[in-house]
Amino acid sequence: MLYWCLGVLGVDTATLLASAGIITLAVSFGAKDLITDILCGLFIIFEGEFRVGDVISVGGNTGTVMEIGVRTTKINDGNGNVLLLRNSSISNVTNMTKLNSYASIDITIPVGESLPYVEKVLKDELKSVHDRVPAIIEGPFYKGVVDLSSTAMTIRVVATCKETDRGSVMRSLRREVKLMLSRRDIAPYQLVFDHCDAVESAPKAATAEELAEADEFNEEQELASQDLGNEPLNQ
Repeated sequence: MLYWCLGVLGVDTATLLASAGIITLAVSFGAKDLITDILCGLFIIFEGEFRVGDVISVGGNTGTVMEIGVRTTKINDGNGNVLLLRNSSISNVTNMTKLNSYASIDITIPVGESLPYVEKVLKDELKSVHDRVPAIIEGPFYKGVVDLSSTAMTIRVVATCKETDRGSVMRSLRREVKLMLSRRDIAPYQLVFDHCDAVESAPKAATAEELAEADEFNEEQELASQDLGNEPLNQ
């Protein structure tokens, strides 16, 4: 009746009907997206895929979950940015706080240093690092030599911790290892150029006792940390 009356008044009812259909369709699609977002949000909450405070990686973004809302999830990326993700778009989530993470550091020292002596220093002092860095859950562990060149060798130390503590534990480990090496007169690797040539010190020979002790320490640490810090260098 309304459209007939409008037609009598000269209104183009065909165009009006088409427009109304488009508006109704748009509203229905909008409602569908909203309902999908809400349902996905409920599944996230009920299934416990992640919770507020968890560190997650999704769609190339990594951050701490601030809020799981009705329609969106808010993530703090650690750089002062808050990311808003539609719940229906969240997939392939990596929850980094479900299990313990590990902090991994690499230390480069001159190849001329006695490796068994360096390993003896680590054996004597690594255990005390755990007491000085409360955020460490297990370790630190010595993973061995992960890179070697004609002038330098790179060793790795790892420790388990919470994902939220990983950055601070890595910084603390670097400091502690630097201090313990300095106390034993082991300097970090650096090149000294003279006429464009690197100056190298003569390798220090290890005694049979040092070698045997180093072998025992390596086997012990390999067993203790077999599931930690096995990724390639620089990853």
